[in-house]
Amino acid sequence: MKKKYYPIYSTKLCNALLRNGCRVDHVDANANNSGQVVFYFDKTPELEDYVSYYTLQSRIAAVQDNINSAPNKF
Repeated sequence: MKKKYYPIYSTKLCNALLRNGCRVDHVDANANNSGQVVFYFDKTPELEDYVSYYTLQSRIAAVQDNINSAPNKF
């Protein structure tokens, strides 16, 4: 059976995954963006949970930044 990988294009997300115990299987050059790399992790349910959580937290932070930077109209 062929191993399945989960590509990660973000260095920040890669570092967060590494801090949570995930391991990079291999790294390749990004064919679509020269000078950047793609981190390949083994595809596991835990990894997918970490990625979902990180994505959700990033979106929440972006919304909070927008709220905080909006002019006060009251």
